[in-house]
Amino acid sequence: MNPEPDRSLRRLWLLGVLLLVFGMDAGARNLALLVGINQYAGVQPLEGAVNDATELRSVLIERWGFAAQDIVTLLDVQATRAAILHELDRLLIRSRPGDLVLVYFSGHGTSGRDRGFGLPLPYSTGAFVPVEFKAEGTREEMISRLLVGRTDLRPRIEALDRGGRQVLALIDACYSGNTLRGLYRNTLARPAFTKRYVALPPRGAGSEPAAKDPDLCGYNCASAVEEAFPYRAVAYVSSASEGEAAVDLGSSVLASVPTYDGRPHGAFSDALLRALRGEGPLLADRDGDGRLSAAELHQVTLNFLRQRGLPHTPQLLPRLEDDRSGIAAAIFLQGTPPPGTVPAAPAAGRTLRVQLVDATPALTTVLQGLAQLTLVERDARLIVRRDGEEWQLQSAAGDEITRLPATGIKKVVAAVRAQAWVERVLAAPQDSGFRLELELSGQARGSVAVGGQSIHFAVRSAQPAQLLVLTVSTDGSVAVLYPGNAAELQPVPAGTAVRIPSVDTESILVQAPFGTDQVLAFAFPHPEPRLRELIGGFWESGAPQLEALGDWLGDPALARAQLSLVTRPGPGS
Repeated sequence: MNPEPDRSLRRLWLLGVLLLVFGMDAGARNLALLVGINQYAGVQPLEGAVNDATELRSVLIERWGFAAQDIVTLLDVQATRAAILHELDRLLIRSRPGDLVLVYFSGHGTSGRDRGFGLPLPYSTGAFVPVEFKAEGTREEMISRLLVGRTDLRPRIEALDRGGRQVLALIDACYSGNTLRGLYRNTLARPAFTKRYVALPPRGAGSEPAAKDPDLCGYNCASAVEEAFPYRAVAYVSSASEGEAAVDLGSSVLASVPTYDGRPHGAFSDALLRALRGEGPLLADRDGDGRLSAAELHQVTLNFLRQRGLPHTPQLLPRLEDDRSGIAAAIFLQGTPPPGTVPAAPAAGRTLRVQLVDATPALTTVLQGLAQLTLVERDARLIVRRDGEEWQLQSAAGDEITRLPATGIKKVVAAVRAQAWVERVLAAPQDSGFRLELELSGQARGSVAVGGQSIHFAVRSAQPAQLLVLTVSTDGSVAVLYPGNAAELQPVPAGTAVRIPSVDTESILVQAPFGTDQVLAFAFPHPEPRLRELIGGFWESGAPQLEALGDWLGDPALARAQLSLVTRPGPGS
């Protein structure tokens, strides 16, 4: 008897089993849990969260392949702690391996990084505030009313992850306990944003003193004991970094900061909805293939909030240094969005819009004569104002760039010229065809660091490339961070996160002068001999070499990324 046909049948049977076990793309479903809370029982209400959740439901159905029956939406009084946990548990029952599970929260948040409260919450989730929460009673009682990342959310997300589901978490709530980055601290007319953050009573209130609790630690120690990202197929995009408060665009600010549909929304959710609809000034699916990764959603929302001067920074997890399997770049959403118009790249050499407040005639005359600037009365990218015996430079988001003595204008002009140089480089057209990522890492996260922290940066290119990283300091000088030696001229493999400084034992200590530094990263897809000349480079603002360097870095073939590093004094600094 010839055994060959029998083996062929076995191979066909095995192939069929594998297809059933691992699933086929055509059979995978999309499921979602959407939570939006405006009207809280015991804390400040919001205006945009319910709109956020209902509009996200609509766009998921219309554009991204979600069936109405596969989306559970909990709004206001429905969004109790018990109901949210029940629906999170049901996600595992409702889904199967290979399915996409989207979890979205819009509302108030709080965090263990609150100097007063001090809960040891994990960096990736913090705590979401259910509708019935009241900030009263003992610390243990308050904890029991929150959705705590470590004890409530993480085990359920881990169960989905272990069960072979792909999970995308989108969070529009503040998980920062201490708002290091102030909201429009200048005296100009700015909207009074509602923060999506719940301040809690001091640690130990109504309970044992927090100092006796071995699981609590101060603001800085949370960074030092940070856990590795625990998931295999989970990506997380949040509205704000650990040192920032997300904001609600309520009816009182819509005239100055309009949303895409003219109704209240969270600032992050407004950007997210614009991106998913492919409408307005941003488009996440830039190549029009109907496929979106978490990294694409993060980048487009980050860019939009930065362009609008809004005071918080969307975050992506896993971080570059943790994402060795490319989770963030994996496709999470697949649909058939209508053809959109990719935003036209800004014209090269765009001038910096500068607003002067209480400026002297001498400074006004000098700045009027600089071709890189346009002086404006509103919608400025840079604000220069006299503040007593000092000049203050501020970003559109209200972050202080630097303070300089009012005894002269030379240093002010140098700092302004440096900001104009950054604007010019970033405004150049870009057609590299690949993505470059830049992150702050070490003891600080997002874009805010405090004195005494040790930080470094991580850079990753989507294709093999030589890297160049520059810093533009608060005084306007430009320095090369990378390459720092001949070995760092070698091309970096695609998808490899590069640590800067490159030696693991080295870091950058955050210290005075505090303000806002600009960090610029560039990826060269082809060998570039001129990079050797830049090793150890340093130039004062206005140096002739910077003009040529700006022209070179405006090459559309280069991928580039930018980070505004806001530094503040820390304890004892």
